[in-house]
Amino acid sequence: MLDAPCGDFYWMSHVSLEIDQYIGADIVPAIIKDNQRRFAQGNRRFIVLDVIDEVPPTVDLIFCRDCLFHFPTKLALTALRNFRASGSRYLLTTSFKGTRNEEVAIGYFYCINLEAEPFNFAPPILRIHDSPDDPARFLGLWDLSSLP
Repeated sequence: MLDAPCGDFYWMSHVSLEIDQYIGADIVPAIIKDNQRRFAQGNRRFIVLDVIDEVPPTVDLIFCRDCLFHFPTKLALTALRNFRASGSRYLLTTSFKGTRNEEVAIGYFYCINLEAEPFNFAPPILRIHDSPDDPARFLGLWDLSSLP
């Protein structure tokens, strides 16, 4: 599993990761250095990775929570192309039902809808509701090879 971005690994450090390998990735070297020092062990490691400029390692699952909605459309599409180019199997990422995509400056936020233009994903294999305060928000699971 690749968790990109992993951030400070705060909440994920409380998750039982009974998987073959966990790779936490983030663009901030200092965060990765701290995570590696504090949390790396056996099947858990951390790497510096820019999902816009780099193809991530091949894994069974890319977990990309709370990331793409901070990118302008062009950059979100680039990150998604990099995910697909990795040869990884699945993508679990944040999306919103019934919203319209809008352009934002990098770092700002919008309710990204991966099933709408310009992404045009088919409905996900699985939806996991991700917020008690926002019924439209969910984590969607997609087979990367099926993405447009």
